[in-house]
Amino acid sequence: MRTGPILAVALLASACAPQPPLTQQSAGLACLPLSGIVGRRVVGPDTLLFETAGGPAYQNVLIGHCAATERLGSSASIGFPNARGDQICEGDAVRIFDVGEAGATDCRLGRFQIAG
Repeated sequence: MRTGPILAVALLASACAPQPPLTQQSAGLACLPLSGIVGRRVVGPDTLLFETAGGPAYQNVLIGHCAATERLGSSASIGFPNARGDQICEGDAVRIFDVGEAGATDCRLGRFQIAG
């Protein structure tokens, strides 16, 4: 029985299969779909929490220091000035601001970890 060619075709087909929008790796998720996010807030210095519809909440530790998270705390608003289509990903800019104040700070998203 010749399983070599069949195995090679099966492996090739699985490598070409479309990937889901959430890319799970042992170190967390690289991206979250914007349509699934129902809440977002600052939960600590350089740390954001994203609540998803029908799923877990994800914590994101920002890349580098983001002074606006300490200055504004849980009252901060969070926007996505350059989201990649329908998702936000590690390395994307996130805008931290207070609706009542002029100015905003752009910081960079880290990986998304299930909050626990």
